[in-house]
Amino acid sequence: MPKKKGDKGGNPNPVRPPEVEEKVFPRMDADPYPGVPMTKKLQIWIYEPVAEALEKMPQKERVVWLRRVIAQAAIKELGVQINESSEHSH
Repeated sequence: MPKKKGDKGGNPNPVRPPEVEEKVFPRMDADPYPGVPMTKKLQIWIYEPVAEALEKMPQKERVVWLRRVIAQAAIKELGVQINESSEHSH
């Protein structure tokens, strides 16, 4: 019978293998704009050389990097203001 959460026993110090840890989605607090809600998902086609460069980055770093550079471009080129109190990005 499987143990329930909080039952005695089991591994008190579980460790994820590196190949599993690499696939874990990054925490929101790793982002450059903590406290700003992320409510939209974006899916785009990108150029092959860009895809190849991105695939060389660890997934955790890639996601945070992409969020950061998109936000920086939106701030610079579109005049978007990003802060904790903003509900929308314009």
